[in-house]
Order: sequence, then C-alpha cells, then structure tokens
Amino acid sequence: MTFEDGAPTDAGRDAIALIGWAGQRIDAPIALSGGEENIAAVRERLSPAVRVVERTGGGANVTATWAPVDTVILEEAETPPAA
Repeated sequence: MTFEDGAPTDAGRDAIALIGWAGQRIDAPIALSGGEENIAAVRERLSPAVRVVERTGGGANVTATWAPVDTVILEEAETPPAA
C-alpha cells in the first residue's frame, strides 16, 4: 500500500479496501509489514473483523501477505507468551 505525506494514496486506499474485503471473506490473518506509523494507519482503516499481525520495519509503504492460520494474534494490551 502506497503512502504519501503520512497518508495512503488513492491506490493505497483501494488496496486497503481490497485487503479488508479479502481478510473478512477468507477469515485468515493478514501480516502487515512496513513502518510503524503506516501500519497503524492501515490497521485503523481495516474492519475490526480482520485479524492482523504486524511486522514493523521497512520503508514507508506497507505490504500485506497472508499469515499462517495458526498465528497467534495478540491484542495491544496482551504480552507474548514466554519462550
């Protein structure tokens, strides 16, 4: 998803809408990779019904891939399990 001046471009908004639709339809988690602020901007535009895994790091744009279905989705208030 492309960003310009901290906000998704028209193409970026279209991509977010498509990813949101697919995530709800397939009910599989989506892994978002990119800069922390831009991931947050994508996440807030996605429906709460879409399961998201965040992988920060990378450039200004955000990429999305299917995450493994058995991926543990952590809410912001939760902490990861001890290894």
